[in-house]
Amino acid sequence: MNIKKALVVDDSKVAHLTLRKLLLERGIEVDWVGSGEDCIKYLETKKPDIIFMDVMMPGMDGFETTRAITGQHQDASPIVMCSANATDEDKRDAKESGAVGFLSKPYTPDQLDAVMQTVSEGTAAISMEEIGTPATAVPMPSVVEKAPATLPELAVPPRKSDSRRRGSDPRPRWNGRGFLGSRTNRRTRGLGGCGEGGPRHHPGTGPQPDPRNRGADRA
Repeated sequence: MNIKKALVVDDSKVAHLTLRKLLLERGIEVDWVGSGEDCIKYLETKKPDIIFMDVMMPGMDGFETTRAITGQHQDASPIVMCSANATDEDKRDAKESGAVGFLSKPYTPDQLDAVMQTVSEGTAAISMEEIGTPATAVPMPSVVEKAPATLPELAVPPRKSDSRRRGSDPRPRWNGRGFLGSRTNRRTRGLGGCGEGGPRHHPGTGPQPDPRNRGADRA
């Protein structure tokens, strides 16, 4: 297939003029439209030998426009997608929409020549780059959880004995005759005080009888 006429579909005038210059240098006639809708109208009356389709455009993007073209025309012109995103996803979408080539912006003259050669030979096809082998996961160091340190048991001081509970109340108690446990009661008992049997008199203690009254007492 000898490529003599190309259609550039791009909303960017800078990108259009750059590609136009390269194509004119190769003796290829160039037409230009700025949207997907204009491209479909253009193809109603004309048929270029190759179409360079931009992906990002207002309205219909390049994928939608390509699907519309390949769905309406069985003998549609070969379409080469042009995108700044040369990802596998974009290439997959381009291939599924019906495009036969893919150029990543900015492309070099050699890359343009390689795509045009495959289109001329009828061998154009979008090659999917092999996805790189994922990097080997670096093993994370295992974290050993340590049991929390136990605090030393604090010695609990013994509780003070309650004298009331054990019946050792130091306070004197009244038993009807005197205070038990009081010093006064113990003293009075030892000296013949108010203990049992009434008051007690010890020899040499207490008031002594008057010797002048001895005779009277005897009489």
